[in-house]
Amino acid sequence: MVYQIFYSYYASKLVDYEKRLKVYRARHDLTQEELVKKLGISRQTIIAIEKGKYDPPLLG
Repeated sequence: MVYQIFYSYYASKLVDYEKRLKVYRARHDLTQEELVKKLGISRQTIIAIEKGKYDPPLLG
């Protein structure tokens, strides 16, 4: 699921991670808490990503 968020349609565009995550949550009508449960990461991580304070590692 994390792969889908960061390497989906938006991966080809020059969009920051925080914008991608917010758009993903909006398109899927998810709260931060719901996304946390789906991804198995902390809410603090989601908040940091959406504020541009966290740069997630690239999956490979």
